[in-house]
Amino acid sequence: MHRLEGYDSLSSKKSRLGGTHMQSKTRMAMIGCGGMARNHIVGILKQNDTTDIVALCEPSSAALLETEKVFQEAGIDTPPNEPDLLKLLAEHKPDAVFIITP
Repeated sequence: MHRLEGYDSLSSKKSRLGGTHMQSKTRMAMIGCGGMARNHIVGILKQNDTTDIVALCEPSSAALLETEKVFQEAGIDTPPNEPDLLKLLAEHKPDAVFIITP
């Protein structure tokens, strides 16, 4: 069986401190914030007990503005936008990224 780096199994994730825990939230970054991404964000925000969107990666100020409205409607603070993907990964250390680009 192939194991993903940082994971013991599909149901338990290693913590950054080396232990294993079952109840941590998945830290997700969104790459792209266009119309399709905003539809996905609506669904993800409904799962805020298991998933946190910790960063956005969107170069378009117009798309970012529309995405901010989605977070405001959900009553959740908009995560920071970092258009430089490598900087986003280094600074926010997401567990997963959702790539929704044309």
